[in-house]
Amino acid sequence: MESEKFSNLSNPEVLLGLKSQHSSSKMSESSEEAQIKPQYLDKQWQWAYPTVEGIPPSPRGGHTATLVGASLVIFGGHYYAGKKEGFVYLNDTIVLDVNDNRWYRPRINGTPPAPRYGHTSVLAGSRVVLFGGRGANSAHFRDLHALDPVTMTWYQGPEGGNAPGGRLDHSANLVGSKMFIFGGWNQDIFYNDLHVLDLALMAWTQPETSGPSPSPRMGHVSVVVGTNIVIQGGFYFDPKKHEDGGLRMGSMLKECYLNDLRVLDTETLVWSRLRVSGTPPYPCYGHTMDISGSDIIVFGGYGAFQKGTETKCDYFVDLNTDTMTWNRGNYIGTPPPPRHGHTSTPIGPHVLIFGGWESTKAMNDVVVIREISDAKDAK
Repeated sequence: MESEKFSNLSNPEVLLGLKSQHSSSKMSESSEEAQIKPQYLDKQWQWAYPTVEGIPPSPRGGHTATLVGASLVIFGGHYYAGKKEGFVYLNDTIVLDVNDNRWYRPRINGTPPAPRYGHTSVLAGSRVVLFGGRGANSAHFRDLHALDPVTMTWYQGPEGGNAPGGRLDHSANLVGSKMFIFGGWNQDIFYNDLHVLDLALMAWTQPETSGPSPSPRMGHVSVVVGTNIVIQGGFYFDPKKHEDGGLRMGSMLKECYLNDLRVLDTETLVWSRLRVSGTPPYPCYGHTMDISGSDIIVFGGYGAFQKGTETKCDYFVDLNTDTMTWNRGNYIGTPPPPRHGHTSTPIGPHVLIFGGWESTKAMNDVVVIREISDAKDAK
């Protein structure tokens, strides 16, 4: 509904939500002190390329990375092996021990999911829950799997019912005991539907939503702030618009890359826009978005990017929630070239990036962004 054009998530609500989830800072509950003052407009990060012991995973993109305690669990993905072999789809489970800075391959029990990429995973209690993705012969999965990270045992979830149709490059977010699936693509259809899996009941529903919902899309990113899901970017090709519009393919494809920002209130199921200023991330898909302290940072993506330098990087952007303003990231060091289909995982003041594609080249390196600025209260 147009009257509900902008989200109620504005500063200070966003900042308070981020602080309560991801910061050890204590904030007063009094109404006077809850008015957030601008604090650190010159936030800064540092790029690092750590040496990791052990045998790394094979290069890949479209995998998932799920943090369980001090273990980062990597599953699946795919890479291009040349004209003879084509794309190779993976279903290996590899773990990075963050404390020991070492890769290892655990002994796997049970039957792992079929090889795939473009799937999603969330940590729900003591289980890594995996949904969807795409495999060989254009198979689009709608199956559900769970990994016990202690015994390293894979379990098959219930099939059929009201589960979403098979898809890849959707988003999955855990809010309470419910997993929210939004969007994705199945080679024929771009989705903007919302599906909810109640993990306590193991039951799927497709609830109705209201408000200005996002357009259909794939390759978008999402984060949870309190009980709200923030969606950004992605890719959507509308063949009817192309047929009716008479646009040249180049112009049409340029319009397919998205950089809008929407918010879903998971309690009321109302979509809304988020009121922000500044220059947003360039339209792209296959990027990542993470919460770092009280900021939301966006990295990478497939779009019209130039390789970053020590002074400029168009594919590293942060949303300062003190001012609700997009800014190009302020950093030290040289960022990696633009990549998409990677994963990024917040670990304390760090965000750990693994894999992805640099153009068509699959990667298996580890890159770290570390926040090196400290928040200082405004005087």
